[in-house]
Amino acid sequence: MSNELIIPTKADDQSFDLAVANGNYLPRVSLKTSNSQQCKDGTFSVNHFAFEDGSIIKDLGQEINVLVVSWRPIALEIIDGQPHSVYDASSAEFKRIQDKAGEPESGCLYGIEFLIWLPAIKKFGTFGFTSKSSRKEAPICRALLGKWASITPKKVQTARFTWFTPSVKGSSIPGELPTPEVFEKAKSQWENPTPAKGEPAPAADGRAR
Repeated sequence: MSNELIIPTKADDQSFDLAVANGNYLPRVSLKTSNSQQCKDGTFSVNHFAFEDGSIIKDLGQEINVLVVSWRPIALEIIDGQPHSVYDASSAEFKRIQDKAGEPESGCLYGIEFLIWLPAIKKFGTFGFTSKSSRKEAPICRALLGKWASITPKKVQTARFTWFTPSVKGSSIPGELPTPEVFEKAKSQWENPTPAKGEPAPAADGRAR
């Protein structure tokens, strides 16, 4: 059918995203390493960043330029494939998960989660520094609050193991800012987190490095 029958809309892509938003939760951005199940399956490129929104996963490449918007502590426990999140670092539940994270195959993670804006795809997402290696980058990211940052994979090597972790540095490349409507929607989701039914749990990506 000819596209001559299509009537152009006056609304933009960000308006579309607002209208179809699935629940009061934010998409997640993560670095997929060789230990990620998608990389093992051959369905996702190793050491590329992923934008995960429900069952939809988008390849963002090996470098992302983001605006660092906010941060909060987070402790995660994966129960029956679903994430149980705690954001109060002073709570007994947070401490329990934090202590359990040191156990092998515990399904527990903790650290700092950031709210970021990705101008390349005009979307907000969360980015967690929840492994032993990545938590070292959290202070660098926090220092860039309200500023542009570049996040890339960084190789870490010991006598026995080699792995990759996110690395953060300031960026001089500004991007397009979100509309007020998109920002207010993300702000509401960030301040009132409610995981959507069926939201996939974040992967620990192997040993807690």
